[in-house]
Amino acid sequence: MKDSSIKKYVDELKDNKWVVNVASLTNEEKSKYIQQKVKGKIFSVSFVKKDGTERTMVCRLGVQKYLSGGKSVNDPSKYLTVFDMQKNAYRNVALETIYRLRCKDVFIG
Repeated sequence: MKDSSIKKYVDELKDNKWVVNVASLTNEEKSKYIQQKVKGKIFSVSFVKKDGTERTMVCRLGVQKYLSGGKSVNDPSKYLTVFDMQKNAYRNVALETIYRLRCKDVFIG
């Protein structure tokens, strides 16, 4: 891994996937790690919604095709803005509620 601040949180290489202990990452580190590893690929993320229910979403970062102008009002230190591939809509995921992420050879959970 290139980022030494994240490297200390990697538990092990398991089944050819890096396994990261999510609980030990700050929101900023989690956001940086996800953006660095996903890089526009489709991935799944599991998190707890505001109402307390769990959700797993297939999504992608960096989609700009459906933007209608305007400015994002979300705090990037608290939320990850993704494009939900199943609902074709933008969604905000609270970084502190993410408990699992899968993307090809990267697994957080």
